[in-house]
Amino acid sequence: MAPRWWKFAASIPLQRRRCLALRRLAAPAAVPVAAPLTVVQKRRRRLRRTPYRIRSRTRGRTRPIVQAGAFSDPANAERLAAKLRGGKYGTVFVRDDQIAGRKMYRVRIGPVPDVAHFDRVVAALEQAGVKDAHLALD
Repeated sequence: MAPRWWKFAASIPLQRRRCLALRRLAAPAAVPVAAPLTVVQKRRRRLRRTPYRIRSRTRGRTRPIVQAGAFSDPANAERLAAKLRGGKYGTVFVRDDQIAGRKMYRVRIGPVPDVAHFDRVVAALEQAGVKDAHLALD
């Protein structure tokens, strides 16, 4: 049994049906009129066009540094710093900070210029017996 629309389509001559189909294909689709962009949308569009840049929140004041150890006793920090100053690791210094109400003495090396140099310093520290060296930002 044929569907109901078939009866209607069959009543229209074949040539007329082809003409209507061609008109539907040739007719341009209705394009909705876009609302004007808001200030936020303009800014987002402009930011998408600009290349992505990594920006530091501190505007370049941070320096990558290797932290060799952190001690609560300043004598232990100075002992490690003296041991590291004998090697060719770079500039070794002790920085004292107040953390959770306690004074901590951090032994640091640097600044390091790039990741490859950081990896070399950490590998040399591991051979010297300092196993917990990590990256710190100053």
